[in-house]
Parts: sequence; C-alpha cells; structure tokens
Amino acid sequence: MHYRIGLTLLLSLGLMQIAAAQSCLHTAAENSRPSIGLALGGGGARGTAHVGVLKALEEMQIPIDYIAGTSMGALIGAMYASGMNADELESDLGNMDWDLMFRDQTPRDFQTFRRKRDDDLDYIDPSLGYRDGQFILPEGALVGQNAELFFQRMTLEKTWNDSFDDLPIPFRAVAADIVSGEEVVLDSGSLARAMRASMSIPGLFAPVELNDRLLVDGGLANNLPVQVLRDMGADIVIAVDVSSPMLERDAINDVLDMIEQMSNLMVYNSTVSQIRLLSEQDLLITPPLADEVSSVDFKKTLDAMRIGYDATLAQSDRLSTLTLSTDQFAAHRHQIETCLTGRPIVNFIQISNQSPHSDDIILKYLDLWPGEPLEFAALDRSISEIYGLGGIREARYKIVRKEGDQGLVLTIEPDRRLPNRLEYGLSFFSDGLNNAINVRAGLLRSGVDQSGSEWRLAAQLGEQPELFAEYFRPLTPVSPWFANPRLDARRRTFREFERNSAVAEFLVDTVSLDLIIGRYFGNHTEVALGLSRGLGDVELVIGENQPELSFNTGSLFARYTHDTLDDVYFPTSGTSARASYLTARGSLGSDDDFEQFTLNYFTTTTLNKRHALQLGLNYETTLNDNAPIYGLFRAGGFTRLSGLEFNEVTGQHYAQLLGGYRFQLGQSGLLPAYVGGTLELGNTFADRSDINFTDSLFNASVYFGYRSPIGPVYAGLGYSEGGEQSFFIRLGDFLINDQ
Repeated sequence: MHYRIGLTLLLSLGLMQIAAAQSCLHTAAENSRPSIGLALGGGGARGTAHVGVLKALEEMQIPIDYIAGTSMGALIGAMYASGMNADELESDLGNMDWDLMFRDQTPRDFQTFRRKRDDDLDYIDPSLGYRDGQFILPEGALVGQNAELFFQRMTLEKTWNDSFDDLPIPFRAVAADIVSGEEVVLDSGSLARAMRASMSIPGLFAPVELNDRLLVDGGLANNLPVQVLRDMGADIVIAVDVSSPMLERDAINDVLDMIEQMSNLMVYNSTVSQIRLLSEQDLLITPPLADEVSSVDFKKTLDAMRIGYDATLAQSDRLSTLTLSTDQFAAHRHQIETCLTGRPIVNFIQISNQSPHSDDIILKYLDLWPGEPLEFAALDRSISEIYGLGGIREARYKIVRKEGDQGLVLTIEPDRRLPNRLEYGLSFFSDGLNNAINVRAGLLRSGVDQSGSEWRLAAQLGEQPELFAEYFRPLTPVSPWFANPRLDARRRTFREFERNSAVAEFLVDTVSLDLIIGRYFGNHTEVALGLSRGLGDVELVIGENQPELSFNTGSLFARYTHDTLDDVYFPTSGTSARASYLTARGSLGSDDDFEQFTLNYFTTTTLNKRHALQLGLNYETTLNDNAPIYGLFRAGGFTRLSGLEFNEVTGQHYAQLLGGYRFQLGQSGLLPAYVGGTLELGNTFADRSDINFTDSLFNASVYFGYRSPIGPVYAGLGYSEGGEQSFFIRLGDFLINDQ
C-alpha cells in the first residue's frame, strides 16, 4: 500500500514538472508589444558587466523575451534564461571562487589517498601521454571539469529542458567549429555543456565534442549574436558589447602587446559586423571597462557589474520606451517563475563509463537517493571524488526523460593520454655555498585491471639520484585494502661540518625491496605494514680515517599517515601527520640491529582568506642511540633549521618546533604570490638524553613564495643562533618536507 502511494506521488510530481515545462512554450510576448531580445557578448572577466546590465533592466521594468550569448555572455545569459534573477546572479558570481573555476584538479579533500601521494613526487602538470609510438599532448590547459559542474548546479537549481526554447526565457549559445571556423548556434541538449562549449578558449580549454563537431569559444565566429536574436524572432535587440578595444599604435610595444592585439583582432570583425545589423529601434550598450577591468581581471567582478549597471542607466531615456507598467512587469516575471521546475527528481541512473575504473568503483562514490530531489552539493562531491580517482578526462552528468520518467546519465570519459602517462619534474636548492638540483621523469601505467591497479617507474638524476619501480593493487575493486611492492635504488649524501665547513662527506648507496600491505580509511588516512630487505655501501668522499663499508638491511616497519591539507605547497587549511616505526634485526637480514620512531606533524589555518598561520613538529629518534650512518637523521635548510646549510647536521635524533606565517599578496589569481616567515627551534642530537631546549638552536626565515608553472618557488633568508645565515632559493618540495 505504501509503495503504491509513493509511486503515485512520484508520478504526480513528474507530471507536474512536465506540465510546468510545457507552459514555457510561449514565453515570448503574447500581447501587442514588440518582443525584446538581449545579445550578450564575450569578453572574459569584462563579461560580468552583463549582470549589472540585467540588474538595471529589471529596475526599469524592461522585459526580456529572448537571450543569445557568446562566451561569458553565454554563461550569464544561460543562467538568467534558466530563471535566475539579477540579484541572484550578482550574489553567486560576486562570491564565486574563480580560481577553482579555472582549475581541473579535484580539491584535495575529494582526492583518494593514493592520488594525494602523487604530490610527493613533485611532478609538473600537465603530463604527456604515450601510445602507439606517439606522444600525446593535452588538448588544452584545462578540460573544464569544475566549470561544467558549476554551470550544472546554477542552472538545474531552477529548471531543465532539452530544448532551449522551453527555458523560462528562450536562449541560444554561440560556439565556433574549430575545424571549419563556422558559427554554431546551440539550441538544445545540456545547457551546461553549451555554456562550456561557448567559452572554451582554444589553448586554455579543450574543445567540446558535440554533435560530431569540435566546438570552441564562439567569439572566434560571432562575439555579439545580434542576428541570432533576429532569427529567434526578436523585434527589438539590446546588444551589450564588452569586448576589449583595439590597441592604438603607440600602445603596441612588445610581444605581450602583440598577443593581446591578436586576441582582440579575432573578435573585432565579427563584433563590428553584428553592430552594423542594429536598426534605429535597437540599442547598443558599451560599458566603459577599458581602464578598469581587463578580460582576465576576475577579482574585479563587482566593479564590472557596477560599470555595466551605470552604463545601462545612462541610456535610460532611450530604454524608457520599453518599460512596462508595474502590473505588466510583475506578470512577465510571474510567467518566468511558472516555468521553473525546481530541482529534478532522479528515479533511475545510467552510467556510460569508458574509464579504467569499473562500474562498481564508480557506483561506490555515487551518493544519490532515487525518488528524492537532486542534492547538488552531494552530487558535486560524488563527481569530484570520481574524477579524483585519476585516469579520467571528464566526469559529467545530465538529466534525461525516458518513458515519462526522469533520470541521471553519468558519463565518464577516459584520459586520452592513457594508458601510459609520462611524468617529469625538477627541484633545485641553493644557499650560496651548496647547490642541489634533481631532474626526474617517470612512467605511470593505469588501467592494468578493473580493480584500479597501476604500476609506476621513475628515475631521478642529480644531487639525490634514485630509481624506483612499484606496483599498486587494491585487493578487490571496492576494497580499502591494497598491496604495494616497491623496488628502490638511491644515493644520499651525509656531511659533517665544523665552523660552517664540511670536514667529511659520505655517499650512501642503497637498494631495497619493500613488500607493503595497507588499508585506506576514506580519502584522508592510510595505515600500512611492510617488510624491507636490501643492501648498500658507504663511500667516503671528503675526510680521513673513515672506513668504507658494505652492509645488508632487513627490517619491519609500520606507518600511519593522515592528510587533510588543501594544498601541498601553499596550504590554507588542514593537517598532515605521519608516524612510523622501524625495527631492523639480524633475523631479518640486517647487519645492524636498531629501532627508530618518527613523528611529523603540520597544521595550518587561514584568517580572512590571505593570512595563513602554521604550526609544525618533527620528532625523529633512534630508540637505542645506535643507528648506523645510513640510518642517521639529517637537518639544515629551509624550514628544517633554516639558518644552516642544506643537511648541515646529522644525528641519532632530530627534534624541531616550527611556527609560521604566510600572506597572499593578491586576493585572487591563477598563480598567486606570497611572503612569509618561520620561527624554528630544534637540532640533531647524539643521545636522546641530549634532547632539550638548552641544546636546541633558534632559527628563523623570511621568504617570498610563488606558484610558478613548473612548481613552487621559494627565495629567502635564513638565520641561525650563533650568527650563521644563509640565502636560499628553492624550486619544488613542500614547506616542511623530509629531505
């Protein structure tokens, strides 16, 4: 009985939504007044001025019956056409995280623990693919994963329809076919996908494959779609041009100016040709943005909105002829509101999965309750976690109707660079006396099986040469348990200093095989146990009367790792904690018996978005004070006693407290810069009984940090108690890192 009542209710809700959609088939003006179309042009961040234009038009009670948009104009036009009002647009876009919008990477909170550990390798994005004897480059710097999720959430909150004529306000998005250069007018399908196609700037965003075409930013073909509105049936057109003006001769002085002018030229001719189509009864609004907002100035969104608002009010005399009475405008807005279907109800799920992950893995992360209104926050998290599995080009969804029912189709496209990813990276450190550079490259093969297994081969040349190979396999497709055997060969340098001069230097070469089994607890925690067996030798490079030796290693180890940092290099929130225990025994094949315990802790929080406070603790100890030379702990260098030279001190024990502060110089930006400083108290010690504040050294640093395209860059000054100072430049590695 309850089942039948519930089924009847669901069918009734579905019929109500369908009826609401059908009532929108006649949203153009039904009375004797001329219909009004709004053409919203492209212009990047300058396009947010469209919100101010809409706000002013609403205040003047001017109805909009059709909308056509290109690029940013398509984004804002689609949101408005879906039923949002100007105040909602102002709030959502004014508070939007544009930096996240222009990143594909899944927020670390949603990444699997396995993918988080990729950050430890310090590779540069984007990696290359290799298949069938060919290297595969990315289609663009971004695919638009986060952007399309945002577009879906903004529009589906209000309504959804396959035909853009059935939206509360009929709408068209303009894109360009990158193959033919032709204008493509999008009038049906996924509204979010049409928005993304219209704004896919070549080189920045990958093209969108739609209806057997490769679509890119519509500004290349028609940046101000006046004629599109004529074809839709608009009698009067209000066109809003936010394109960047052409540079004057005296303003073109270098290669950057040339690139900017070329970008302007790509949209100039189409914009001018569309403006010429305007008649005397039409209206052109050109917000004066040139001196205040550039096409990439997304931190000035509110300024652009204000300028668009003022520019529209400045033409109030001409616009007044289009104003409706209060009752008429209220009826117009009511007609729009009757078209809103609200959040869709999902009664079935279809998965189109071509990724290296099985359907079972995908379903494990999909948090949906059939028969309930779609919860976008939960769905966005599910999609982000699926994307964070890796090996995925794009994870997207759409709402469909099938046999009178509503459902969700989830599409998972594989990364076109699979199955082989070529990874590469670079790290550099200099303190004036010592220079350390490492160049690394690796091969990651994904999709070994449906369980999500993968193997990796990596090599590093330079100050710390290393070669390792590993195989990672979940025990079942949805199991949190995994096996991770690893073969590693590396060289590390140990130095002894007296009065800032190295009196001894050792090269320690090791080869080891680790057999590891572990378990993940969600995305943030790993517990692992391992058995290690290896061999090595110690070579004296500087110094006298030090024996060279060969040795065997054999040990058992356990580790606990917890990672909630939102970023590896410049974190603003979260905690990183790692505890490990190692016991080396002759019964396991080791020449030396010793035990070690390490605890590394780092946490950070941010105040007012730009001020980050940090606290760190390192405690690394040999329990019996008897570790051989290859097992000693090292310190010295940025954030590990910053005033000392790189790895200047070694010992059986290492302890340090750290406090830090960092300030983000810009409020926004794809590659932000920072200034900061640290206070550190610590040292290495020969005996555990020596660990105390009296024998610890006070260190401090001030630094400049920048997230460059090839990795994080730090440059600063370090100071150590006793007067020792160092100037350092560093490329790569996390703020507090095991060296």
